[in-house]
Amino acid sequence: MKTFLLGSVLFFCTVLIVLPADAQNVYTWTDKNGVVHMEDRPPLNKNDVKLKEMKFKEKSEEERQRLMEQRLSDEKALQEKKQIKQQQQEEAAKRENEERKARLMNDIKTLDAQKAEYQQHADRAKTSRRKTYWRNQIDSVNKLIDEKQQELKNP
Repeated sequence: MKTFLLGSVLFFCTVLIVLPADAQNVYTWTDKNGVVHMEDRPPLNKNDVKLKEMKFKEKSEEERQRLMEQRLSDEKALQEKKQIKQQQQEEAAKRENEERKARLMNDIKTLDAQKAEYQQHADRAKTSRRKTYWRNQIDSVNKLIDEKQQELKNP
């Protein structure tokens, strides 16, 4: 984040150095094909150009400085927006993870209650066949509890 901002500032400083110190003329015109041109020189053949618009602009050093400050301000605002968006995404991911953990804990609690109920059935069973059935049910619940606990440990 900081390196991007530093790189942007260096880029704009380089642009300032490369630009000529005196104000530059910018000519804008539309040719006969309807193409808009913007150059530092007027058109060579004025007969082939539809002179709908021909502007002469000169920017002072103060105007250039103001534009540069505006660009830097816009860049800073964009960086702040990106940072806020990233923070919001991190907070949303954290909330989702906490909700997932809460669901898993609730599932484990429910499975523990079911396991206790199955244990009571197994204790009251009179035949070995019924006891085996309830013990198999308990084993199944234990496997589910183990899976939920593993999910809880791994994000």
